[in-house]
Amino acid sequence: LVGGTTLATCATNGAWLSETAWSAPDWFMASSGGYTANYSIAGTAPWQQGINMSANQGSTTQRNIPDVAMVADDILIVADNGQQEISGGSSAAVQLWAAFAALANQQAAASGQPPVGFSNPAIYALGKSASYSAVFNDVTAGNNRINGTAPEFLAVPGYDLCTGWGSPAG
Repeated sequence: LVGGTTLATCATNGAWLSETAWSAPDWFMASSGGYTANYSIAGTAPWQQGINMSANQGSTTQRNIPDVAMVADDILIVADNGQQEISGGSSAAVQLWAAFAALANQQAAASGQPPVGFSNPAIYALGKSASYSAVFNDVTAGNNRINGTAPEFLAVPGYDLCTGWGSPAG
């Protein structure tokens, strides 16, 4: 599952500068997040075992979401026979993550490697490793506040319930 961020760059079409957890409180929308009572970590998400959940209010027994994040704010899209539109939301972030995975598969094919496939075990292994900061932009600011209510979850260092491990670095 993919959470959303608001992306800041150094300039238009510039390098990554920072990201915050996406929240559009006036629109009653924000990054997804939390955990589910329907799925246990042991049964459906064993790759989530061993993550310290004390700072992020996550569950040590139930499936936590999201896994990763991608920009969800002010996304320029071209659709409807070339019409340019601004879109956003975690639904848009999911599509951008899918495009990122397609690029990874394209690179793998060009290198004679198999496609990425189901990536959660690898994502969590990287998140728990010393390579974390080289592969993910850790989103540590923001929350998933909606319409003036208290935020349900805060972005914190490492894994959190607004942006997962963060967005892909690189």
